[in-house]
Amino acid sequence: MSREEAVRAARRAFGNATLIEESGREAWQWPRIESFLSDANFALRQLRRSPGFALTAILTLALGIGANTAIFTLIDSIMLRPLPYPHQERLVNISGYFPKGWVRAWQEHSQSFESIAGYSSATEESNVLSNDQPERVFGSAVTVNTFDTLGIHPALGRFFSPENAIAGQDVVVVLTYGYWRQHFAGNPGVIGETVRIDGISRRIIGVMP
Repeated sequence: MSREEAVRAARRAFGNATLIEESGREAWQWPRIESFLSDANFALRQLRRSPGFALTAILTLALGIGANTAIFTLIDSIMLRPLPYPHQERLVNISGYFPKGWVRAWQEHSQSFESIAGYSSATEESNVLSNDQPERVFGSAVTVNTFDTLGIHPALGRFFSPENAIAGQDVVVVLTYGYWRQHFAGNPGVIGETVRIDGISRRIIGVMP
């Protein structure tokens, strides 16, 4: 077979070389805006023809996007976003149930930490009466050195002192900034006022930042 015959046979077997080259170039290039619009129009037509499938597809997308958003928000708040405390890289959180007296024992005998504080998770509601308005409020019990350990300062008043760990001196409370703004309208004269928490009168000594 001559060279010319071989070329003609190859063209018949493989098709137009110029057309193949153009198709390959199109496959390896970014699609043009016309291609996106054409695909979008085709997808919309198919969805209009099958409304049941369209509803399923939309719900699936909504659930998928919502789940991913929720997971990212959780990971961002726990792992990515730095804690709002000075020297947050030195803070260590140990969660679990610890019998009464364990935190005090760690505070007295630990040589690995500069300071150890304890707190209860704010998962239980308390009956709170302030300004003659009863309501259920989430709160947390903390050791007197918790705020010092975190390295933060009160927005108003003071935090707990060692004397507040003594029985009879522990009937005090520190308000969150949001609770202070919402229930006391940001009144700086709130220090010294009392609120009843689960039937016990507690004196307000400070407001968190």
